[in-house]
Amino acid sequence: MLNSNKITYFFFIAGLLPLTALYAFSQEKKDTIEVKKSFGGTVFRMDGKNLRPVKLFEIVPINSEAAKEKNIAETNYYISMCLGLAGGFLIGYPLGISIRGGEAPWGLAGIGAGLAVISIPFTSTYTKHATRAVRIYNRYVNEEQ
Repeated sequence: MLNSNKITYFFFIAGLLPLTALYAFSQEKKDTIEVKKSFGGTVFRMDGKNLRPVKLFEIVPINSEAAKEKNIAETNYYISMCLGLAGGFLIGYPLGISIRGGEAPWGLAGIGAGLAVISIPFTSTYTKHATRAVRIYNRYVNEEQ
C-alpha cells in the first residue's frame, strides 16, 4: 500500500506541471522579421506570412534609427512603383494595339522601357534600406526580451 504522503506529493507535482507549461506558453514574445533573398527579390516574413511593404512600414519604426531607414525605403518604394507602373503601361499599351492588328505607337513602348529601367535603382535602394530597418527592428526586439 502506498503512503498517503507519496500520493499527495504525486498529485501536487502532477498539478504543477500543467501550470508551469501554461506559464511558459503565455509569455508574450515579439516576433522578429525574417529577410529572405531569392531570385525574384527580397521577401520580408513575420509569423510565417509574407509582409507587404505597407505592413512592413507600419511595424518597423520602433525607434528613430529604424524610422529613418524606413522613411528612405518608403520613399524609394513609392517612386519605384510609380515608375514601374507607368513603364509597364507604356509598354503594354502599344503591345495591345499591335496584337489587335493596329498601328502601334512603338515610341511609347521605348519610353516605357526607359521608365522601367529607371525604376531599378529605386527598387534596389528600397530593398537596402528596408533590410537595414528590419535589422534594427530585430536587434531592438531581441534586446527587450
